[in-house]
Amino acid sequence: HQKELSPRLRANPDAKLEARVEEEEYMKKQTPEYLAEVERLAAQSEPMNPACKVAICIPVAGHQEVNNIERTLSSYLNQTIDKDTFELVLFVNQPDLSPRGEKIKSDGTLDRIEKFKKEHPELNIRVMQSVIPIRDARIGNVRKMLSDATLARSLKRQGNDDLIMVSNDADLKGVSPEYVKNFVEKFEKEPQTDAFMGQLDWDPEAYIRNPLNHIGTRLFQYISVQHRKANRGIESSGANFAYRASTYAAIGGYNTR
Repeated sequence: HQKELSPRLRANPDAKLEARVEEEEYMKKQTPEYLAEVERLAAQSEPMNPACKVAICIPVAGHQEVNNIERTLSSYLNQTIDKDTFELVLFVNQPDLSPRGEKIKSDGTLDRIEKFKKEHPELNIRVMQSVIPIRDARIGNVRKMLSDATLARSLKRQGNDDLIMVSNDADLKGVSPEYVKNFVEKFEKEPQTDAFMGQLDWDPEAYIRNPLNHIGTRLFQYISVQHRKANRGIESSGANFAYRASTYAAIGGYNTR
């Protein structure tokens, strides 16, 4: 929507964006009630390190990921880049009620995260938590709250560096040791690029158990490639997608409708 774009982007789609200007203006567009919730989430976490270049934003279903979250976090232990240059931002959330009106209970995911943090203090893991009314418990809304709280933390630190935000999932099975380093180098090498979509595939073991799932996934990927060629745009399911914070703010953030 054009009205959600920053004035500089409306005037010139190729405009060079100044991170702090775009981010502060974006925050001012939010309602006071929503901003208060964003600040509440941001206050739950430690301040962002001034040296941080990448924030890996992961929404975590606090009632569903107890068997996945340790494996996901372990995937980032072997990164070749300095640990102070990136952080994992976890938004542990769950709806207040099920579609049938039953109260949702945590499955112990948050406890697993806290245990992992104590065992691996060398990894910068930032945790925010909230119970969300079921009417608002949509993934677009969850990712927006997570991204905006991360943006709020970034704005509180010194300097005007353009943070790289990476959207990922809580059921990850592994990433390359150069994962974070590659994103940093690509954004530095191509300052005119707003976002990068990384390679993504689903569980090979699931393909073996269900070949039809494998066929369906490949068909979905083929159709996505055709859309990309026809529309000159990139679609993302949400995972392994990196973008500049200035661009995120300038386009108006997530569309949660």
